[in-house]
This record gives sequence, C-alpha cells and structure tokens, in this order.
Amino acid sequence: MIEAFFLTLAGRLVQERFRKAVAYALLGVAVILVVGTLLSAGRWAWNTWLDNERANAVQAEQVKQQVATADARGRSAEERADDAIHEMIASQTREEEIAKAAASEQAKQPKQRATLPPTTIALNCQRLRQAYSSAELAKMSEYQRVCAPMARTM
Repeated sequence: MIEAFFLTLAGRLVQERFRKAVAYALLGVAVILVVGTLLSAGRWAWNTWLDNERANAVQAEQVKQQVATADARGRSAEERADDAIHEMIASQTREEEIAKAAASEQAKQPKQRATLPPTTIALNCQRLRQAYSSAELAKMSEYQRVCAPMARTM
C-alpha cells in the first residue's frame, strides 16, 4: 500500500524506468523522517522523565534536611528560652545585690562609706592632665579639690 503510494507519486514526477528507484528513495526519506520523529519524541520523553526524577530527588533531599534540622531548631529554641530565663534571673539577682549594697552604704556614716581607691583617682587625674590644658584645669573646681594636692606631691 505504501509502496503503491510512492510508485504513484514517483510516476508523476519521473519517467517509467526511474520510477522504482525514486519510489524507494522517497520511501527511505519517509522512513528516516518517521524514525527521526520517533527518536526526537523519545528523547523529549526521556528528558522530561529525567527532569522529574531529578526534581523528586532534590525534593526528597530537602525533606530529609528539614527533618534533620527540625530537631536542632527545636533544641535551639529551647536553649534560647533557657538562656532568656537565666539572664532574667541573673539580672534580678544583680539588681537586688546593687540595691542591697546601696542601702548598706546609705546606712553607714558618711566617713565610713566606700571611696574610690587612690590608684583610680590618680589614673583619672592623669587622664584629665592629658586631655586638658593647665588653664582649663585651673577652672575645674573638682580637679583642684581632688587632683591638685596629688600633683604637688609628685
């Protein structure tokens, strides 16, 4: 049937002695086109399937990672909550200790209250001398009261 079609087609195009050769050539071209089309369709189907498989593999890997990190995120949230509670307790304890120390100092006589160590005072006086000129230091009453007597002894 197909051969008859190509023979009829070839009969219209060429002389009788070339009809069979042209018919078989046309049949060969038709077979090549059909096989090429089938190969192209097969390649497209293969690539589509492969892309889907890759996408499924990536999605499965992402699910595994999410499952693996969910536990860590849960532990991390618990640790943050524990840290916040411990920080709040430490802050309250610190505030209570500061308030207790302030009340203790207020209860003492003025001369018995804690003062700054002499090394801290000397360091701060030295810093003032480096930061300001002699004229500016002469205008500072607190410097004159605290630091000037030290400067004379040095």
